[in-house]
Amino acid sequence: MAISRNVLASLLLLIVFAAKAKEQPVTSKLKSVTVFTQGAQIFRTAHVSLNPGEQTLVFSDLSNYLNASSIQVGGFGDLTILSVSSRSNY
Repeated sequence: MAISRNVLASLLLLIVFAAKAKEQPVTSKLKSVTVFTQGAQIFRTAHVSLNPGEQTLVFSDLSNYLNASSIQVGGFGDLTILSVSSRSNY
């Protein structure tokens, strides 16, 4: 059974929009900064209430010079962090 390109494109868009619907924007606050001769260490905090199920938290207004491999995330309560990734929004 062949699927037309239009149907395939529609399904892909539906999947993308469904994935976006689960994203929850989060505003974090600067807690502390330690400046080194090459770089800095920045601690930010945010309080988020989560519903049961898989969710994607999106932190905005972070530095453009963020080293993605240095990101550390933690939380309190009965939760499991499945993954941490970075992306740029130009």
